[in-house]
Amino acid sequence: MEPYNGPLLEGVQPERLVEIRWDHVVDNRQVAIELGETGWNIVDPIEFPVAKHQVRLLAEALFRPAREVPEPDREAVASHFSPPRIKIHVRERLEGGAIRDHELQVGALDADGMQVEVLVNGRYLRALRNLDDAFSVSVHDLRERRIFDLSPERVVQVERSGFSDITGSMQDLAFVASREGPTWQQSAPLRTQLDPSAMSVWVRQLCALYASGFSSDVVDPELSQFGLNMPNCVLKFTDASGAEQSLLLAQNGASQWFGKLADDYHVYSIDTQPLLLALDDWSVLRDTKFLRAHRADIGSIELASSQGLLRLTQGPALDDDWTVAFRAKGQRDFGPEWLVEKARIQEFLGMVEQSEVTGWLPLDEQRATDLFGPGNDFARYTFRFRHTFEGEHATGFVGPVHTSDLGTSLRTFAREVGLVDRALAPPADQLALEHPGLEGVLSVAVERSWGSYRVT
Repeated sequence: MEPYNGPLLEGVQPERLVEIRWDHVVDNRQVAIELGETGWNIVDPIEFPVAKHQVRLLAEALFRPAREVPEPDREAVASHFSPPRIKIHVRERLEGGAIRDHELQVGALDADGMQVEVLVNGRYLRALRNLDDAFSVSVHDLRERRIFDLSPERVVQVERSGFSDITGSMQDLAFVASREGPTWQQSAPLRTQLDPSAMSVWVRQLCALYASGFSSDVVDPELSQFGLNMPNCVLKFTDASGAEQSLLLAQNGASQWFGKLADDYHVYSIDTQPLLLALDDWSVLRDTKFLRAHRADIGSIELASSQGLLRLTQGPALDDDWTVAFRAKGQRDFGPEWLVEKARIQEFLGMVEQSEVTGWLPLDEQRATDLFGPGNDFARYTFRFRHTFEGEHATGFVGPVHTSDLGTSLRTFAREVGLVDRALAPPADQLALEHPGLEGVLSVAVERSWGSYRVT
C-alpha cells in the first residue's frame, strides 16, 4: 500500500467544523472554541469571540498537506508521543445533522524544526510546523480585538455624548447623525448636512476600533476602578435592522483609556491615538459642497423671490434644451417658456457643481433677521433631481452678496435639512426664524449672481 499523502484530516470539509478543543500538554493550557450563530467563540477557559484571522490560521493548519512516515521510521516516531505535545479534538456536523469526531496528537518537531509529527486515525504523519504554531496560541492572542460587531455599511445612526479634553481643551461631544440612502444629516447639537464620504470613512474607522488589551473579565466588574461608572463618552451605533451597540469610554489617568460595551461585562484597554478619531470635533464632518449632485442629475431649478418665481427646466434627455419661465408675484400662471443659451446654463451648472462652503456662521435670531428678515434681498432655491436621485430635491435660502475680509465675493445661504417639500414662498418674517429645517447660515463663494438668469 502506498504511504498516505494528503490533508491532515482526510475526508473532512472545513465548512462542516463546529467545535475545536485542544490540550497543550507542554504549556498546560486547555482551550475550546465553538461555532455559534454569530461566528466562532471561545467557550473555555473564558467566553469570548475568536478573532477571525485566528480561526483561519487554525483551519488552515488542520488541512495542510501531510505525508505518512515511512514504515521503517514509525517505531522511533511512536516514542515521541509519550506524552504528545498537543492533543486536538475536532468535531464536524455532517449533512442531516450527524456529528463526527476526530482526534489528532502532535508529537515532536523534526531536527530541523520545519516539520512536526502528527498521529491521526492510527497514522503517523509529518506536516509543516504551522500546526504546532497555530495551536500554541495564547488565549489572549486568540481573542477578537475588534470591539464593535457591526457592519459599517449597515449603520444608519451614530450618537455620541459626554465631555472630553483628549484634544487639549474640554469639548462637548454631543453629536447625533442619521443616514437616509447615501446622505447623512446631523440633528444635534444642530441640524446640518454632512459630507457622505467623510461620514462613511469615519463610521468605518469607528466600527473597526480595536482593543489594545483586556483589563477585566469579571462578570460584574467594579466600574469605578476604570472610571466607567462616569464615562467621558458614550458612542452608540444603530444599524438598519434596529440593532444597537453602545461603547462606554473613560479616561483613567493621563493617557489610559478603558472601554466597555453597554450589554457586556468585559473591560477593554484602548490606545489614545484611535480615540482621537472617535472624539474629534464633529465640524470636520460638515458638507462643504454647496450642492452634492452632478448637472446630469438636475432636472429643474426654482428660485422664489419677492418678485416672483423663476423656473429653469430641462427635457428628459441629457442633451435636451433648457427653458426658463417666470411667474410674477400674485400671478397663478407662468409666462412663456424661453430657451436658455446653452453656454450660459452650462456655465451656471458648472458653478453650482464646484461651489464650496467657505465658513459657517451662527444662526441666532438676530443673525437670521439681519440676513433673511423682511426687506432683505434673499430668495428660496429648489433643485429638483432625476435619474439616480429621482424624486429628491435640495432646498434652501440665498441671501445677499457680500465681500469677505480677503476681498472674495460671497453669497450667504441657509440649507434646509431632512424635510419634505413645502410651499415655495412662505412669509418673509417666518422664513429663517421659524423654519425648522435651516441648518445654519453658510457662506458660499460664487462668481455670478442668480439674477443673471432672470427673464427681463
